[in-house]
Amino acid sequence: MLTTSFPRFEGDSAGIFVYHLARALVDAGTGVEVVAPWDAGSELCEEANGIRIHRFKYSPWSRLNIVYGGGGIPEKVKDNPGVLSALPLLTLSFTARAVEIARDCHVVHAQWLYSGLVAGTLRKFLRVPSLLTLRGSDMKYMQSSKMLQPAARLIFSSVDRVTSVSLALEESARRIGLRKDRIETIPNGVDLSLFSPMPQQDFRSHLGLPPDKRIILFVGNLTENKGLHPLLKAFQTVHRSRKDVLLALVGQGLLEAELQGKALEYGLKEHVLFAGIQAQNRLPYWYNSADLLVLPSYSEGRPNVVLESMACGTPVAASDIPGIRELGGEEEDFRLFRPGEAADMAEAIIKIINGDVKVKAGAELRQRLVDRGLTWEMCAQRYIRCYRRIRGEE
Repeated sequence: MLTTSFPRFEGDSAGIFVYHLARALVDAGTGVEVVAPWDAGSELCEEANGIRIHRFKYSPWSRLNIVYGGGGIPEKVKDNPGVLSALPLLTLSFTARAVEIARDCHVVHAQWLYSGLVAGTLRKFLRVPSLLTLRGSDMKYMQSSKMLQPAARLIFSSVDRVTSVSLALEESARRIGLRKDRIETIPNGVDLSLFSPMPQQDFRSHLGLPPDKRIILFVGNLTENKGLHPLLKAFQTVHRSRKDVLLALVGQGLLEAELQGKALEYGLKEHVLFAGIQAQNRLPYWYNSADLLVLPSYSEGRPNVVLESMACGTPVAASDIPGIRELGGEEEDFRLFRPGEAADMAEAIIKIINGDVKVKAGAELRQRLVDRGLTWEMCAQRYIRCYRRIRGEE
């Protein structure tokens, strides 16, 4: 498995959905070797829950990090175009380590379009069947640049098969030029053993959150794509409507200081909590403490935070965009709003809070995930069938 993002230490959220897929594959009896970039504090080689992890260094400067944190490579390039100069070295190091590991593997599974470049090289020179999974941010940048699309088509043609985590991403790839018979959608799953409904007040006490507030939760990178400026404007309206609300932002990113300044400007400093990054095993505490999750993104692949919130029985208010729309229609406990529209967002949030649907949602939201097969176990089984097909075993 080739990936530019993978947990570097226990509790790390980087590429956590790739980890969950790898673990589900191991649990299903498939051996998994992961090749991922090294970062300060991580081990070069280790095994975690049956997954063998091989990390590679791509720069003599240990502080250089162009892959981890706050949106990965695309956000780092956007913040500092000079990062592009490090990509050739990253690619060479990635390919060299992957060649070393892939010699003894039966299938190469690349996560994100960039890793597909390496997978295609392995397929050509080592004759190892290869699969590429599109996860969202990769296709977002390809769609916005006509100059990059020929590169995407080249990568598509270099692998045996492509999967996407949403129908919307599949359609995007087809618009760029990928044939319908070469791609299928395999949605991400959710760990139902980790994310489950639990007593709200118990976890609020554990996290030091006020017991008498209506808590609106955001989980994700604090970046432009996440729509956090409109969220603060919407929260200003929500706060005028009722004073017993708290907005908790879990995550970090380039916008954190700017958002803190806006909260102060809007008179919301005491009502917006910047909670920072939280370990994956602590996220269920936050979902269960919240009255709803809000995800105001402008674009997404198939956001796992929505699945995790639903698994905990916590209602969702989110942008009406394809990757999210596929997860649920307009219902009392799952409301959609126009992306970037603060007034529409505020209305959706207020309807959930005033409707007091947290008590009603619970197991019903969770059951929808099971009914749709949105678990990591089901996800792993679909990938195993895909591996067999590209190996000619089915």
